Amino acid sequence: MSSTDSINKIVSMLITIGAAQFLFMMHIAEFLFPSYSVSNNYISDLGAMCRGGVCIIYQPSSMIFNFSIVILGIMITLSSYYIYKLFRSFALTSVVFLAGVGSIGVGVFPETYGVLHTISSIITFIPASFIPLVASFVIRDSFFRIFSVAMSTLSIISLALFISRNDLGLGIGGIERLIVYPILFWALFFGGYVLRHK
Repeated sequence: MSSTDSINKIVSMLITIGAAQFLFMMHIAEFLFPSYSVSNNYISDLGAMCRGGVCIIYQPSSMIFNFSIVILGIMITLSSYYIYKLFRSFALTSVVFLAGVGSIGVGVFPETYGVLHTISSIITFIPASFIPLVASFVIRDSFFRIFSVAMSTLSIISLALFISRNDLGLGIGGIERLIVYPILFWALFFGGYVLRHK
């Protein structure tokens, strides 16, 4: 097995497992959170829900969500090193690394930490929404390149709407998911693509 093949497998494993476990665990946390609304609740409410200075933490939802997003962040951050070795793209490596570090911060600093949580969310959302777009410059498969641009565009537009508090009737949680889901779905496809990359 060549060194490139080994790197491909490491990147695929880190990205795919990281994204898949977070998707799964986030839904488990939602199921266990009393009266949780995917439309009206922020995703981060699963870790700690703070409104008007009052914070409520539901267990085991909080533990599951915070642990899962930290694991996601660690795996994404680690993958950035191997992504650089594979594609030699500083831009792609940077946005992947920042998104990973931000994800760790979201789990380590839930809403109870106020501004630290906000900063961590910003560090996660902005770079993450650009990852597929930046990756499209090193992706050789034309269909996956188009898919990458489409997922990034959807995420970036949703992020702009989220920041401007225009939820298109989906609720703040709904529009937030349109930032996150395209990136997670793209990551699962990217994990498969990397295995075929030469």
